[in-house]
Amino acid sequence: MNIKHFNTCISIGLLILVFQSCKYKNPGFPKDALCWIPYYVGDKLHYSDGEEIIELEVIDFYATEPSHFYGLVMDIEWETDGYYVTNQFLNYSIKERYCYGCIKDRSKPGMQIRITQDDVFEFDIKKILADKYQTLITDSIEAYFFSDMTISNYQYQGVFKITKTKMKNNQTIEWIIKAKDKGIVQFYDRKKDKIWTLINE
Repeated sequence: MNIKHFNTCISIGLLILVFQSCKYKNPGFPKDALCWIPYYVGDKLHYSDGEEIIELEVIDFYATEPSHFYGLVMDIEWETDGYYVTNQFLNYSIKERYCYGCIKDRSKPGMQIRITQDDVFEFDIKKILADKYQTLITDSIEAYFFSDMTISNYQYQGVFKITKTKMKNNQTIEWIIKAKDKGIVQFYDRKKDKIWTLINE
């Protein structure tokens, strides 16, 4: 074997060793964030406006599974995504999504909440929790965090109230209230002038 052949074999061997030795682990969807997407397929949510009751059933749930691969990369961004989706009733269909890349600052974990096809609320959940005033005001929403809140004689812990400051003609949901481990606990339909409140059973 000549020197050139030998050097080639050594180089290939070293490359194989490097690729095999670099193991990248994706921990998957963080377990401590499941409280922000608290429902699974088959769960039923009931809301009342004081007269009528609507039922929404969870038809889809997803959370990124842990994974890993071997290789050599310079820069890597892991997918971290979790959500649940309900069926549609009276034009309402709830989708709560906690992920990286679903809000404007793609490097930050955010909440994306849809109540109707035209009504989507997005906010940087960690930024609000880290802010000593626990608020987030942008050109389109105002978000406030409360350690607890009582609604219809039920006390919730870890509560966000998100209000749209600008609404388009096709939008109907003006504000939502979201609670840890309970999801959307109340929302206001401006066009119908109705407040829908979660019935805790």
